[in-house]
Amino acid sequence: MTLRYEHLMDREFVFGKTDCLTLVRDIYRDNFGIAITNYARPTAFWEHGFNLYIQFQEREGFKIVDYDPFGMQPGDVFVCAIMTKVPAHAAVYLGDGRVVHHLPPSERQPARRGRPSVDPVKGLIRNTLCACLRHGDVVVKEELGEPVNLIESAPDFIKRRLLCPSA
Repeated sequence: MTLRYEHLMDREFVFGKTDCLTLVRDIYRDNFGIAITNYARPTAFWEHGFNLYIQFQEREGFKIVDYDPFGMQPGDVFVCAIMTKVPAHAAVYLGDGRVVHHLPPSERQPARRGRPSVDPVKGLIRNTLCACLRHGDVVVKEELGEPVNLIESAPDFIKRRLLCPSA
């Protein structure tokens, strides 16, 4: 499954308006038709021990799943504690070891300019990961590609046996 997110990549970070939670909400609305509540979040809620993502995950239809680099599904939400004591950041898994997320502007990473980015799970996301959330209504269908007719690729003597078993 390929998630649509490109149309969200040009927004600037504004806490509570266009931030990481808003990005998660918009991706879920646009890809799965799921409305996630826009919770009021006080500035620097993490400094007061308010665990926004974990506190409301069940109410929003998410459950915590074990992190398995080979078992993650597009749409899984990675909740991270980046320089905070409680999780205060979220990223959406795209597949192929990549996430899309929206960090505030940073002097250490001026190239981001406070816009969403697609990054590998390894590094910042993996090192600060607190929980992986999966929504109960998101069913990811495995993309198998075009069906293959195995008879066409079989040797002729096998084809004859399969197509004319009495001969």
